[in-house]
Amino acid sequence: MLFHTIRAAGIFIVVMIIYLLIKRPEHFRWRDFLSCVYWVYVITLLLMVFQSDQPIGEIPVSFKERIASGERINLIPFRTIVSFLLYGGYDDTMVNILGNILIFIPFGIGVVYLSNRGVSVKKNLIFCLLFPLFIETVQLFIGRNVDIDDVILNFTGGFIGVLIACGLAKISPFFRQLTQK
Repeated sequence: MLFHTIRAAGIFIVVMIIYLLIKRPEHFRWRDFLSCVYWVYVITLLLMVFQSDQPIGEIPVSFKERIASGERINLIPFRTIVSFLLYGGYDDTMVNILGNILIFIPFGIGVVYLSNRGVSVKKNLIFCLLFPLFIETVQLFIGRNVDIDDVILNFTGGFIGVLIACGLAKISPFFRQLTQK
């Protein structure tokens, strides 16, 4: 599923580049192209995180039962992170901790470049927090693990992305132009 999604995203991006260069070569705007790439990234990310852990045909446990039992739900901050650091293998730890951070850096960058000019860093960071909260909430209903540490790590990645985008906009005219409509 993931391979097919990434392949479709790559094909879509190539088609969009060709369209922008053929249809509007004199009006090619990097902002339009990057906006397209960003939305492909967001859709691919959502497809990855909303893929159900339940085998096909198995009736999922209702979210009310999961909340009551606490099954596959962690609401204690840093429990999973500390567990991975203390007891996890190197590969599992890197995939879980760094993966959750790295996968949201483009999200933070895109939030800055797609938001209206003048939107504060604080508002961008709030969006970077709300999106992982939304993801974890939906995962509760589809039978996936719900972990507050994922929200913390995803927000950290979004925060890093916002800092990168704001820093690039301050030092580079090209990136400053991308933040303007």
